[in-house]
Order: sequence, then C-alpha cells, then structure tokens
Amino acid sequence: MYENKTRYIFFLIIWKINGICFTAIGDWGERNPNQEKVAFAMSEVVKENNCSFVISTGDNFYPNGVKSIYDKKWNYVFEDVYHYESLQNKRWYITAGNHDYDQGWKGVQAQIDYTKISNRWYFPNRYYTEIIEIEAKEDDNINVIAIQFIFIDTHRWNEEQEDWFISILENSKTLYKIVVGHNPVYSEGRYKNEMAQTILPELFEKYKVIAYICGHEHHLQYIKKNEMETHYFISGGGSYLRLKEKMKGIPTWYAKELGFLMCQIKNEKDEKNNKCEFFNLEQKVLHSVLLNYNNNNNNIQNNDNIIKEDKEL
Repeated sequence: MYENKTRYIFFLIIWKINGICFTAIGDWGERNPNQEKVAFAMSEVVKENNCSFVISTGDNFYPNGVKSIYDKKWNYVFEDVYHYESLQNKRWYITAGNHDYDQGWKGVQAQIDYTKISNRWYFPNRYYTEIIEIEAKEDDNINVIAIQFIFIDTHRWNEEQEDWFISILENSKTLYKIVVGHNPVYSEGRYKNEMAQTILPELFEKYKVIAYICGHEHHLQYIKKNEMETHYFISGGGSYLRLKEKMKGIPTWYAKELGFLMCQIKNEKDEKNNKCEFFNLEQKVLHSVLLNYNNNNNNIQNNDNIIKEDKEL
C-alpha cells in the first residue's frame, strides 16, 4: 500500500479580475453521449461567464478508475471529451470518488501523478487546500477577497485526515471557505446522509464553511436548512443518471437531470452577486442560490417544471 504523506499544500493565486467564476461537475467518468452533451453545455457556460477553473467532485473514471498515467481512459474519457477551447488551459481541481479507488491506491496515485504531465489536471494529493485571492472592484476602491478551497477524500476519511482538516480550519483567516468532497453529508437520494455521522457538519458550522460541494448522487441537489450556515450542493450529473431512483425525503431542491453547478463570487459586501446556479444540458438555469451566510431567502430562482415527483419520472 502506498500513500503520499505530503498533505499540507497551500497555493496562492491572484486573479486580477472582478471576482471569480468556476464550475463543479461530478460522476462524469463514463464515455457516452450524455457525458459529451454535458461537456459541451459546460464549455458554453464557461465561455459565456469567463469561468476560471473547473472542480471535479469525483468518480472521474468508471467503472474502476485508471491503472496508470498511460491508461487509455485519459484520452478517451477526459482529454477527448473536454476538448473545447473554453476548457483548455483551465485548471481542473480534482477529488477522488469510490470508483477511482477500484484499482486500489495505485489507481488514485496514477491520478495524482497525471498532475505532473497535464497542463490542466490538478490533483497534488488525496486531500489538499488552496487559497485564491481575487480583486473585486467596488466604486473606486479595490477590495481583496480571499477564498479557501479545501479538497477532502471522503472515501478514505480517517483520523489522520480529520486532524489535518481541523488544523486547516483552525488556521484559516479567509472569510469564504468552500469544501469539496465526493460523498454527501446530507442527501435525499440513494446514499442519504453518508457523512453526517462524521465530525464534518459540526466543523462546517463551527468554522463557518459557506459551502460543501460533492457528487456521488447521480443528479443535482441543494440542501439548506434555516439553522445551517453551510450550503450543501450535490453536482453528480456529469454522465450517468439514475432515473428510477426514489428520493427518500424532501430536499430544499433537486432535479433528476444531467448537468453541473456554476458559482460566482464577486464582492463580499454585495452578496447578491455571489451565487451558485445549476445548469442542464440545454444550458438552462434550473436553480439559483445566493451564496451567503444564514440567510433564509437563499433560493432566488426555482424552475418548478424541472422539480417533478418521482412517479412522473
């Protein structure tokens, strides 16, 4: 068994633009017409909104990950699908899902090693963090906003990673903290509240994590209870949809559709410009959420004809 021990990774990037835009896509690693349609839709949204990077919420290669950096899946499932100009030279921040572990440690290590030969695939370790500073213009003033992204390995969550995660949160000085993993903390789909029994939701509230973005469920979902500080986004509609799946409760919002999430953070003092939106294959906004703290009026757009009862699907 091999496990990389270098986990305390910080990078500081200055985006000299008026805020940032990024997309998040998960469970995309099966080459099929659906994946290709989602890839095209995302490329168009990225181009239109000038998004800076892409986040993968895991299950990057079905059904059993990759064997090495020379695996044919790199081209067949990744490079040849996300080939659009708007997605070139855009960094992809990667997390691992359960299917990425089907080759054992060597499969995940192959994805880590691919970072060294790719100009966009970025997966330096099983879990890592990055701080991005952006310049946001407000009237005649320039404000610097720091956003910390923390990428965790929920499929191999253990005490060592938990200690690392707590240390990162305790030492964070940023206003916005966004955590990315594969398994959901809260969900009303097949996997229900997989990570809810861990310390994660407690830490999210204590350290004011504004958003947790994950996949694993093969659809799009948003959960936000009034007492929560954290917004929970599930973006797992990258290639494969479970149409017969029954929802086990009533989430804040969901759609059994293929698609992805796009988030924009522009100004910490003008939160109406900080939002996350779910898009479908037609590049249509299915649902839009204000990305702010403890505001009960987060849902700013809700396309009712997309949210259907299970019996209709």
